[in-house]
Amino acid sequence: MPTNPLFLHGTSDEQNLIQDLVNEQIRMFGSDVFYLPRKIINKDTILGEVESSSFDNRFIIEMFIASDEGYGGAGDVMTKFGLNIKDDITFVVSRERFELFISPMLLSIYGSNASLRPREGDLIYLPLVRRLFEIKFVEHEKPFYQLKKNYVYELQCELYEYQDEEIDTSDQNIDDIVKDVPYVEMILMNTDAVGATGQAEAVFIENNPGFVRQIVLNNDGNGYDTTPIVSIEPSPVGLATANATAVAVTRKVGDAKSVEEILITNTGYGYTTIPTVTISGGGGVGAAATAVVQESDNWIKQIAITNSGSGYRTQPAAPFITDPDVSGNTKPSLVAITTTSGGGSIFEIRMRDAGSGGYTNQPIMTINEPFSLVGLGTAEYKLSEVVTGEVSGATAFVASWDINNMQLRVYSSTGDFLQGENIVGSETGAKYNINLIAKHAASEPYSKNDEIEQAADLLIDFSEDNPFGTY
Repeated sequence: MPTNPLFLHGTSDEQNLIQDLVNEQIRMFGSDVFYLPRKIINKDTILGEVESSSFDNRFIIEMFIASDEGYGGAGDVMTKFGLNIKDDITFVVSRERFELFISPMLLSIYGSNASLRPREGDLIYLPLVRRLFEIKFVEHEKPFYQLKKNYVYELQCELYEYQDEEIDTSDQNIDDIVKDVPYVEMILMNTDAVGATGQAEAVFIENNPGFVRQIVLNNDGNGYDTTPIVSIEPSPVGLATANATAVAVTRKVGDAKSVEEILITNTGYGYTTIPTVTISGGGGVGAAATAVVQESDNWIKQIAITNSGSGYRTQPAAPFITDPDVSGNTKPSLVAITTTSGGGSIFEIRMRDAGSGGYTNQPIMTINEPFSLVGLGTAEYKLSEVVTGEVSGATAFVASWDINNMQLRVYSSTGDFLQGENIVGSETGAKYNINLIAKHAASEPYSKNDEIEQAADLLIDFSEDNPFGTY
């Protein structure tokens, strides 16, 4: 019996209403992602296989994450070929939004070769977890023809495995993601118990008042790619040794890099007025600071390192000045700057505040001992347990632990471990100190598609009518 002709089972107004509701729900409860179309560079004309490809465009669009209970798939699997990370995720994108905002862009870039719908092999970057996912299947009939029309694409994706594709979207967060996933970190632990204590001497000036005591940051600026240069107006004395010098310290919050503070390396002397402080370079703008001039006599001009020490794998506690005759005056606030290699030595001591001066004797300089490893290494890490950096808070899973060579391999890390910090096992309580960190690909990072194709062409003579037989 035919359907009732009095019911249309889907007018254009009803279909548009459902599409608008779908669009609204995805924009309310979805996440902004970047869609990366695959650009095919070389393709096998006989078998139709893609030999090499690249990703050089990105388009932002909202998608709903249908995997509301977390990643699916096999998870992290250790095989004889190495570590395989098999995380699955499902995205839902509005047909109308994709066809209005992405399809025209694809058509203008790729012409007749463009796909006007999401295509298997394309990538999706999810900023929420900083991961790339590859589309493995596009379901275009689910839900199945409600009111005679489909409104969404369901994209079934897997964690992207790098295969020598070129990724150059001009977005550093995306282009650098292959450096983080999927990689195994090899961490070499320290075996020596303690290093040598550093020594320094305060350069004491008895006369010539008018030194730069402190530099106050008025505006931290923004957009700095590298550390900017701090310039202080020369002293009216006219000698290079009388000029104050300082350096900037930057910080990064999210993608924004700004100036955190300015530390004095040489207070100078002979300033009769407040010198101008200029912050320039580094690719950013807006940072500004003001110098504070102290008129006292007998102050510390700078700190000279007499012994760099060793074993400073983390920044030591602030060095300090002692003098029995400085009672009532403000002592300097100091920061020790250490190297990250070569055994961890101190190469400079800078001043947040040079103090108010008034010393009657040569000040005594004291640097704290380097961090001792005595008491660490009392247990062994366990396979697959979670380890945490005490300073960075970074976490990872243990892939292997070689106590003889003091080598720890971890995977699926969140955050970056710091050289010199302790790593603690959540189950065993094992605690060791990091000496060196190196990252290695969990699987072979380089695809051999082009090389294999060229070698295969030498085996088969395609000039023959039938290159696969003798008849």
